[in-house]
Amino acid sequence: MTISLVTVVHNEEAQMESFLKWHRPWVDEVIVVHDGPCEDATREIALAQQCQYYEALYEGYCESHRGWGAVRSHGHWVLFADADERFPLQFLQFTREIEKNAAFEGLLFHRTTFWEDAPERPVVNDVQLRFIRRDALKLSTMIHTSPGCTGKVVSFPETFPIVHTNWVATIPEKLVRYRRVIEHQLAQLPDNSERTHLEQCLREMEPDEQFFGVVRDSSLLDAV
Repeated sequence: MTISLVTVVHNEEAQMESFLKWHRPWVDEVIVVHDGPCEDATREIALAQQCQYYEALYEGYCESHRGWGAVRSHGHWVLFADADERFPLQFLQFTREIEKNAAFEGLLFHRTTFWEDAPERPVVNDVQLRFIRRDALKLSTMIHTSPGCTGKVVSFPETFPIVHTNWVATIPEKLVRYRRVIEHQLAQLPDNSERTHLEQCLREMEPDEQFFGVVRDSSLLDAV
């Protein structure tokens, strides 16, 4: 049985080397999908570590490219990770045993987000489905959705979370970019559960938009 790691990045030279050093020894291949043209050393770092590297059209969010990377992978299992995440070694060191004896098709992880430039800011905890058997994989191109699984899903112990590092300084730009994508996707959808998901995303963004004084500009839709 083999394991593929798929990561979607955008100019991640500051994170890429340590990300690969942490994860590369435990998987059979790494698929790197760059969101838009690469403007830093991300490509060179990925190729130096024998990753499969692809550049896709710029979308401004990762979910649109996860499926693109997954179909180019060859593993029986697919692990989805972001460059600013570190999966627990308690999982990585035993991936072979886990997948060999798995009585499930998907594995949920708890994730804890720390703020590198504002350590006093409260951590954020969520749950992410990230390790999925290839033949049970179900992916969406909608923003702020996790990969899906058509089979049985179980949870990795909460005491061993994914460690996610974020930066408060990047939040205003992300809010503008995410709202642009969400409003664009909303304009394409009828009333259904996907629309409900996007509307909820907008509501959850509003407190941070107000806190950071982010000005909404619907003309930004033209840039999507």
